Amino acid sequence: MQGIRIRKVFLVSLAAALLPAWALRAQEDGYKEIVDDYAEIMLAMDQDSAMVDQVLEAVSTYLEDSGEDNLQKAMELSGSTREAFEELADSGETYVMEEEFAGLLEEYGIFPEEYEINAQMRYSEVIGYIQDMKTLEYYLEAEQGAYPMREELEFVWERQDAVQKLDREYYGCTVNYWFAEWEEDTLPYIQETLLDQFQSFTTENMSWETSRKAVEEKMGIYLDQVEKEMDKWTEYLGEQQEELYQMGN
Repeated sequence: MQGIRIRKVFLVSLAAALLPAWALRAQEDGYKEIVDDYAEIMLAMDQDSAMVDQVLEAVSTYLEDSGEDNLQKAMELSGSTREAFEELADSGETYVMEEEFAGLLEEYGIFPEEYEINAQMRYSEVIGYIQDMKTLEYYLEAEQGAYPMREELEFVWERQDAVQKLDREYYGCTVNYWFAEWEEDTLPYIQETLLDQFQSFTTENMSWETSRKAVEEKMGIYLDQVEKEMDKWTEYLGEQQEELYQMGN
């Protein structure tokens, strides 16, 4: 049995030293260049997440109404989504930061190294998505065989769906992290260019914080919740292994 790979890697290094907590002024349009660049990164990740949403919704539909058509749709969608992610993973695409842009980030209170780590995280996420799709495919295909594993399919879907919902809110929260200490007059552009464009990531339950420390505390709550989901998975695996042991003795 393949396990769910918990894909929770910090988009930012919460342990890193922060720049002085002074409010940054938007006297020029340099902040827009940063927001535009960041939007390109995050909206691509949001699109990936939206694809996962569609797969999980298709599996949910099948679990509620287990007809052949719903099964085929879930299988085809999980397979095509996995293939799309595999193509992206094989593309070797990477984020390259120009020296001039690094200087601009520093002017606006953002460590270039931290920002670049965030920009590269999409590809780590994609690897996790591929594993998740393979796991769903495995149990969906079993539904057509002589020995379906419905209980396992339901459990895998529940864990993936729970983590996905946490991911959606977590990544919405990370936007606040980068721009928390910017002046208030930059927020409309952030809202219009990024937050309003999200299809999967959500900020519905988020109040905008003006300090990175406050955002870190929120991010920690999400991480704790993901840890609980991982504990459920670990416990389930242990039970399954015990059953196999008992059957063999």
